[in-house]
Amino acid sequence: MVVSLRSEWGERSLVRKKGGVTEDLAHLRTSMAVIHAELQSIKNVLRISSGGPQREVRWDSIWRGGSPCGTPRKDPPEGREWHVAPSKYLVAGCFIGGFSNRMETLLATSKLANALRRTLVIAPFKALEEGALGITGDFDPLGVLDLELAQACVGEGRVMSWDQFTTFNQGLSTFGLCIHFPGGEERCERGHKVGRDTLGVPFETKDINGYEVKDLAVELKFPADVLWVAEAPHLGDMWNWQPKMNCSLEWDIFQPSAAIRLAAHRFIAGMLGADYASFHLRRGDFFDYIDMEADPGTFSRNPVFTQLRYTVTALPKLAHCLARAVDGSNLTTFYVASDASQWEMDNLRELLASRGAHMVTLPPHQEWDKHRWARGLAQNTKVAAMLDKFLCTAATMFVSSRGSIFSNHVTRARRAWSLDTCHDHEVCTLPGDEDDFTFSTPQPIHEGVLMK
Repeated sequence: MVVSLRSEWGERSLVRKKGGVTEDLAHLRTSMAVIHAELQSIKNVLRISSGGPQREVRWDSIWRGGSPCGTPRKDPPEGREWHVAPSKYLVAGCFIGGFSNRMETLLATSKLANALRRTLVIAPFKALEEGALGITGDFDPLGVLDLELAQACVGEGRVMSWDQFTTFNQGLSTFGLCIHFPGGEERCERGHKVGRDTLGVPFETKDINGYEVKDLAVELKFPADVLWVAEAPHLGDMWNWQPKMNCSLEWDIFQPSAAIRLAAHRFIAGMLGADYASFHLRRGDFFDYIDMEADPGTFSRNPVFTQLRYTVTALPKLAHCLARAVDGSNLTTFYVASDASQWEMDNLRELLASRGAHMVTLPPHQEWDKHRWARGLAQNTKVAAMLDKFLCTAATMFVSSRGSIFSNHVTRARRAWSLDTCHDHEVCTLPGDEDDFTFSTPQPIHEGVLMK
């Protein structure tokens, strides 16, 4: 099932963007549907000419011992019309964590802007913390996002760039609002400071426990022209304010730029083919929280919200789970996005190859000038992060990492493009995964050491 944006929006987005995207390509690359159709046609021609069997992916046999396909797909809320009051703006205060965390905040803030009848202003991300993708420092998210696509989907005047806002923001009254989780008040001081530094003006502030807010449109209504809002995701009623969309996207109005989408199409055509499985394997910082008393196959920690359980899976078991995820299908190409070291990825590639799978990863952005598919792309970690996500998004099926915002973004993007399937799941969670591959629990090393 492949459903894309209405072509007029895709064409407009592709034509107006810079970076090697031309009008000639716009008509060929307007949506995800185009690339999938082209690749499927090529694949069918090759099968017919070679006289080989024309096998289809047997989705019903991918899962052993049960399938989540019995659960009906839940459609998102229809969405509410985003009405905008004149000269009322909401500046997204995305100041905590790395790139993915701040994108989560930006999306939540768009729903709040809808509830408060304000135009959303996308401010630069200040002082990005170093994360697995190496994105640090100040960064304008519109360097990798498609603003024109967002405006087309929710209507003109609902979303505005920082450059547009700064042309007329002088003399406007400003108020600062920080939404915090229970016990998280100490983060607000920093949030207000970032807001004052970003806007360049002093303003009064208010801190609110987001879990106590019952009616966004009433309780968070303030008379100021400009409302700086920090930490919007901690509001509990956000789902009810999903903007009504004028395009076929669902859930998420912020998509990679047209240049990034085009590069992804080229990469798929040359490196992956029409049918491939994608996997996001978050590992890096999870190693900092290993419980040495636990099963080494399920290292874990309990974060602030204890219902989440972050895990690191041993490489042999990981390869077993990845190969098993596509058991019964004809998917043999695996696209893997990960913050793992090159040594880990090399070992995983060998383990998967022994199981008949071909593993593909994105080359370092410093080497993109060697590849034609990357022509026109800026060579930096921000673009690499978005390209990684979109390549995972475009796959036939996606396997995610528990507790990862990167994985959450891919899952939501697949939903937005109607590319999600009932076979998408978290790694090593298929029925029987634990039974088929288990570790014995070792004795802690310190118990075997005798001190004189």
